[in-house]
Amino acid sequence: MSSIKRSIKIFVYLIYTSLSVILLTEFIGFFVFDNRYNWDLRYLYYSKNPIVNEFSTSKAFWKYQPNSKIRIVAVYQGLLTQTIEYDCAFDTNKFGFIDTGEISKSVDFLVLGDSYTEGHGGCPWLIEDTILEDEHLAEFKILNGGLQGSGILKFEQVLEYFSSKVTIENLIIIAISNDFKRGDAYAWNIEGECYLNGSCIDKNDYWYYLQNDISRPEIKNTSRQRHKERDIPRKELWLRASFTYQVFSEYRTVLDNILSNSSLIETELDVAVYQENFEALDRIKYRFPKLKVILVPQRDEVGVLGVKNLDSLAVERYLEENMYQFSWCELTSRDYMPADGHPNGLGYKKLFKCLKENIL
Repeated sequence: MSSIKRSIKIFVYLIYTSLSVILLTEFIGFFVFDNRYNWDLRYLYYSKNPIVNEFSTSKAFWKYQPNSKIRIVAVYQGLLTQTIEYDCAFDTNKFGFIDTGEISKSVDFLVLGDSYTEGHGGCPWLIEDTILEDEHLAEFKILNGGLQGSGILKFEQVLEYFSSKVTIENLIIIAISNDFKRGDAYAWNIEGECYLNGSCIDKNDYWYYLQNDISRPEIKNTSRQRHKERDIPRKELWLRASFTYQVFSEYRTVLDNILSNSSLIETELDVAVYQENFEALDRIKYRFPKLKVILVPQRDEVGVLGVKNLDSLAVERYLEENMYQFSWCELTSRDYMPADGHPNGLGYKKLFKCLKENIL
């Protein structure tokens, strides 16, 4: 009988210990910035008719309406409510990119990049005002060639476009490792029905349109309805909100990254899309031998669970072996948005500083 009691006592103790560990983990996770983010719980909005297609290059690509004011809003669905993660507005120049001031025949620097360079999250950071406010950069003509979702292949088309418009003295690329896995540039189906109902890429995410003066409560109400239509089980949202679950679901990825070796990286390098983007980067470097590349960590690579992923290790290795001028712009978990994967205002100040160091 005593052995049964002892077994029950041990069992209860184990349960108590397990619950205590889980509760402690959840408590710590509440205060520690998490490096995971859920793109599929994001509801993105743009000003109505924000884009046009550019057909003058070898491969067509979409860009923003020239000389326009664009508003972009990102709403994230939480466990119980919706949160407007960011609400930004920016002006575009005559080329259909972020406005950095009057450009005539030549520029000192063209900066190519994706949504980090465009400025999602903490809002556009490489704009006319920030350039003019810096006593050192104010003397330069700088073009912001950042477009969300772009990879190296699209950078090449953007470079071709600007090269036909202005003389480019120097070139800088700001990239995350994902940029080296993205596909080719593409034109947008502007006339398609999807452009009107907001489902051009994914009915659950991109390109829902709004008037520039729509109120934030209206945006949240629309997001609530969009989320309701998807009918995501409440259980799944609870799991996503759990720091314990996040640690459990991520540990294999973290271990793989920590224990990664050259053979793993070589396996990654065999992927065709890597090669296409590396070849595009080589062609860009051939045209601009003094090309500088600034690598930025993604949000999942910083913080408590953060470590360089295999993509970053592969990119870093390729740049080293092919003697590129590159550097890392080191961001921490505090430099990213609470839910979104993009940098916040603090992160973009650091990126501005990194860019400035490469220019000077």
